[in-house]
Amino acid sequence: MNPEKYLPELVNCFKSSDNLVRSSALVAIRYMISDKPIPADALLMKVLPIFFEGVKDENIDTRRLAIVLASTVANHKPFLAKILSSLEEFLLE
Repeated sequence: MNPEKYLPELVNCFKSSDNLVRSSALVAIRYMISDKPIPADALLMKVLPIFFEGVKDENIDTRRLAIVLASTVANHKPFLAKILSSLEEFLLE
């Protein structure tokens, strides 16, 4: 896995106007989350808030996948939980 290469590409996909492309990016990020620390964790921490913006997406499936991603992060990477506070901001808007 080469997160330096693929994470920016996934961010670009998430910015697509096509909801299927956005949803696919969320699923790909979700499957990068593992129980054990990985080298990509530092990079994930930087980009996860971008993907959490999916909770405000116009498409309900994309919103659902963003919430599933947040749940996965909370359950498998509790040390990244501080970035979940960015999700709270989106939900309160």
